[in-house]
Order: sequence, then C-alpha cells, then structure tokens
Amino acid sequence: MKPMTLQEMAQYTGADYWKGSIDTAIRGVAVDSRAVLPGDVFFAMVGAEMDGHTFIPHALNKGAAAVVVSRPPDDLHIPPDVPVIVVQNTLYALWNLARNYRRLMGPTVVGITGSVGKTTTKDMTAAVLEKAFSVLKNEGNLNTEVGLPMTILKLEDHHRIAVLEMGMRGMGQIAELAAVAEPTVGIITNIGETHIELLGSIENIAKAKGELLEALPDDGVAILNGDDPWCRRLAENLNCKIYFFSARGEGDVNASNVRNDKDQGFTFTVAAEERHFDVHVQLPGLHNLDNALAAVTTGLVFGVEPEAIADGLAAFKPSKMRMDIIRRNDFTIINDTYNASPRSLAAALDVLVDMKNQGRMVAVLGDMLELGILEESGHREVGGKVAAAGVDFLLTVGKRAAVIAAAAEEAGMDPEKIMTCTDNGEAERLLRQKILPGDTVLVKGSRGMKMEEIVSVLTNIPPLVNEGGE
Repeated sequence: MKPMTLQEMAQYTGADYWKGSIDTAIRGVAVDSRAVLPGDVFFAMVGAEMDGHTFIPHALNKGAAAVVVSRPPDDLHIPPDVPVIVVQNTLYALWNLARNYRRLMGPTVVGITGSVGKTTTKDMTAAVLEKAFSVLKNEGNLNTEVGLPMTILKLEDHHRIAVLEMGMRGMGQIAELAAVAEPTVGIITNIGETHIELLGSIENIAKAKGELLEALPDDGVAILNGDDPWCRRLAENLNCKIYFFSARGEGDVNASNVRNDKDQGFTFTVAAEERHFDVHVQLPGLHNLDNALAAVTTGLVFGVEPEAIADGLAAFKPSKMRMDIIRRNDFTIINDTYNASPRSLAAALDVLVDMKNQGRMVAVLGDMLELGILEESGHREVGGKVAAAGVDFLLTVGKRAAVIAAAAEEAGMDPEKIMTCTDNGEAERLLRQKILPGDTVLVKGSRGMKMEEIVSVLTNIPPLVNEGGE
C-alpha cells in the first residue's frame, strides 16, 4: 500500500472521529493481528465467532501504528498514546478505504465471477495481461468481502490493471464487492448450480452473478460465455460493449481445431475477426477451454498482441489444489480439492480418464455442499458418470457422497470396487491399503470437506510394492 497519514486514513474510512498525531505514518493494513507489520493500521473486525477488538494488544505488540475500532476507545483500554480511528462498522470502513484507495491509484479493474472456473480464469487473465501491463490480482481465494478490499490495498503506482475475482454466497454480495472495486471490465465464466442451496434457483444465481454487469459503466466492457444461455440473457439489457467467447464458433472470439493433449494440457486455434493464432495451455481438462477463451478475449480487448497472449497462456500455472498433478514414482495424484459441484466433478472425471496409464483409475470423492434441492440428484448424477467413465475403484467420503457410491453401483459398477467412508481419517487408512503401483488417483470434494488432507497423506506414504488388494 502507498503510505498515508493518519488523517488521510481517517478520511478514507469515513471515520466518526479519530485521535492521534495527524502525521502518523500508516504503511499497510492488517485484519489479523498475527499478520501485523510495523507501521500497519489494525482493523478490529467483528465476526460471528470472533471479535478483533480482543486482539488489539497483540496487534500493538507486533508494531501496529494505529487501530480502527467500532467501540469507544476508553472501553477497550487502549493506551492513550495509540492513534485510534473510530467508525460505525470496521468492515464498512475497510470497504470505504479500499474504494477511495482504488480511486486514488486509478487502475483499470477487471472483475471476474462465475459458478465454476473463476479462479482459473482470473489466473489465466492475469498471465495474459502481464505480457503487456503491470498487473495486480487476488492471491489464492482472496475474493471475499475482506479479501477483495485487502487485495485492492496492495495496489502500487506501477500497477495499471487489477484483475479481481469476486466470490458470492448470496444475493447482493457481488454488488457490494463491485461497489468497492468499481470494475470497468466484467467477466462471467458461466452460470450453474453452485450455491443453489443459498439462492434457490439457477435464475437467482444468474441475477446474483449479473450484479457485476450492472456495476459496469456505459463505456465499460462485458466479456461473457456465449455458449451459456444465462450469460446471453444477462447481456440483453446491457448498455456497455459486449464480447462473447465461444467454443462452438458462435461468439466474437472462438476456438477451433481443439486438441486434447491430455496430461500435457490442450491446444486450440483462436479465431477473432481477421486474427487467427494457436494457443497451448499446460493444464489438463478441456473444461478449461472456456476459461482460456475468456483470458484470450480480455487480452484482445486490452490490445495485447496474439503472440504475447499465446506466451502468457503457455506459461500459466494454476493456483493450488486445482488440477495439480503430483507424480510419484509409483502412482499419480490429481489434486483438484479446492471445491466441487456436479459440473466440475464431471470435468475432473474426464481428466482422470484422459490420464489413465497402465494402472487403475481411482476416484476419491467427497461431499458436494450447497446444492440445496439438487443435493440428491447431483450426487446421483456423479455416481452415474463414475460408472460410465469406467473407474476401477471408487472411495467416497461423507454421508452425501455415499449417494455417489450407491448410484455408481446402480449404474453397473462392481460393488466390490466401491467403498464408503465417513471422514478423511477413515479414507486415509483405507487408501494406504488399497492404492496400487501405477494407479492414477483423483481426489475431489467441496471446500468444507478439506480433501487436501487426503492428498497430503497420499503424497507422503512410503513407496508401494507390487502387490495389494482391491
């Protein structure tokens, strides 16, 4: 963050009042006392289970230069020499600060949302734009009401573009994030069943995702999946410029000559008006074609040369726990544990099939959460796809995922090759016994299942021998 004075910080947060030297230098922002660096201002965030005001002493011991609070300072026993900014709500104050800081720094902001693929699209888009501009992006999954403003506050003078993923758990949340980030370019990867438990219908999900587009100015740009009917519908009432990307040849930027290079990724030809060029992405799974097309389209909108776009995507590396291929000498792990929905799980099974070698295809699948009325049908759908894919051994984790196992058996999978577990610990113990040399093991489940714990165990088990059971 660009340093500012206590007075500037108070003004940007919309403080009720503040005390301390107006020239106190603020060099950064922290919302976690453990992350405080000398010169930071500590925001005492209040959540359902934790109150940041209780950590003010720790933040001060770590070198905080000031604190932002939503309670009377005298009640908090803050030393009198500590600069304090008092606000009504520390989260809203953080939003105000980030919005004003974004205006101060003046980057072009690209907002990205979607039901699946938004993090990969964010990383691909940044990789493309970095070939021509200095780019800031969310790290990992810092796409929330706290993570997004904290990302904005990392803007420096050299940054020209901010690529910001926007997460969503309910109606109005993307509108709040967009009000902070003030995007001029908006990307929607797709609209599907993720979060239907919270929003009730695909139509409501589309409305919630569409909040990003509603925030765009008339001279802004919307980059949308032309193969998604809900994206087409959202585009009908927009006043800004719209670009559709399509894997079916029905957009402004299209993919043709698609070749699946399996564990080496995929290759395709971009067709955009008079421009045609080849792109290779070193990420398994053709479901990532839409994500790559969104990044290509964004690059073209910003005037990035085709060769540079291709170079950016060729060098792209996905975030952790997303199609992370871990090759041991004796077997291979596909770590796709960041999250799961019926759509993304079906895509992951396709990758498992593509990567099959001389050994077995093993699927370790956990509960898919937040499916609401689609919970039963979604898990049953995946079970059918497991059987159809010819998976050799299925291990499910969680009571919901047990429906996957039952549906796979009903679809014809040998029950002797199916096992169910209640938790990760049980799954880890069984996998130590069941994994064989040459296996390719897909591990995937919703974020709440913490399936990366299973990946950690698999990665570190002793070398396998050439015998075992199923």
